Amino acid sequence: MSDRSHSEQVRRFFDALAPTYRDRYGKTQPFLAYFHRQRLEEATRPFSFTGKRVLDIGAGTGQLYEFLLEKEPAIDYYACDLSVEMKKHSRVPPERYFVGQATALHFPVDDFDLVFVLGVTTYLSRSENDQLLQWIVAHLRPGGQAVLSFTHRRSLDYQLRRLFRAFGWGRKDGRSLLLGQRFPISAFSLPEARTLMNDQFQVEQVAWLNQTIFPFNRLFPRWSIWLARRWRRPAPWASSDFLLFLSRQQ
Repeated sequence: MSDRSHSEQVRRFFDALAPTYRDRYGKTQPFLAYFHRQRLEEATRPFSFTGKRVLDIGAGTGQLYEFLLEKEPAIDYYACDLSVEMKKHSRVPPERYFVGQATALHFPVDDFDLVFVLGVTTYLSRSENDQLLQWIVAHLRPGGQAVLSFTHRRSLDYQLRRLFRAFGWGRKDGRSLLLGQRFPISAFSLPEARTLMNDQFQVEQVAWLNQTIFPFNRLFPRWSIWLARRWRRPAPWASSDFLLFLSRQQ
């Protein structure tokens, strides 16, 4: 599948999700709400946002924007996403939200202190991930940092989801327990994600996310969340995703 065809499938997928996307992270979906909130908290924890210019790549309906407003009401924030429908359902000021691939857009500013790429690398091909990292390098201010999330290929959660999909399992009450896309996704081990950096970035920190296991996290979400919150030590095998905190190589 070509990058253009894949990108178009991703766009259509998220356009269709957009009208109910906020509901996926509300009280009716406790597992997704837990995972999403944890990712936002861990991705932003190390930073002060006062006086910082922020770019949110793959902004969706603007959850990161709303989360950051709690920390810094005057934040200098810019967003982009492939899906125009996501923009329509966001609360991001429309003049700060741009539709399209970040690598093909022209923002009104040239550089950023912080770039967040959360829940995006999963939907990009290897060449698209490479291009995005090159673009980020070119648009980070000196001393700036980027935070990227990755689906963890070596996690038990990911391996079980692959198994369930291969056997056609994973449905509950007529709805899929798995992500409903029909196109390939990208998953990485930590060493594989590091190779994407290609001497452009230095990895400053790794954070492991979501210590829950499919299908229990969908069938018994509250119990899974309760156990995950009591997990005191990093456990890569039990973490479905991870964050890389990156600084530009000088």
